[in-house]
Amino acid sequence: MPNVAHIATIAAYPIKEELGGGFRGVFKNVGEDRVPSDRFDTLEEAKFWAQDRAWKAYNCCSFAPYKLKGEYKANVWVNV
Repeated sequence: MPNVAHIATIAAYPIKEELGGGFRGVFKNVGEDRVPSDRFDTLEEAKFWAQDRAWKAYNCCSFAPYKLKGEYKANVWVNV
């Protein structure tokens, strides 16, 4: 079994209505600043943006999502 490491966290969440509404994706490498997306109309679009950003950064990774209502958050794991 390969060794794996938690390398980043991704998220997608609603933006407050007073800030314009919609959804935002976030990609954050461990030990680095978070990278937010632009505004999206749906949670699925924001989730896809975050997952795609992780795939582009690591080429091959796995997601371990949290159970959250109305938003998405997952740890990103890679083989080491």
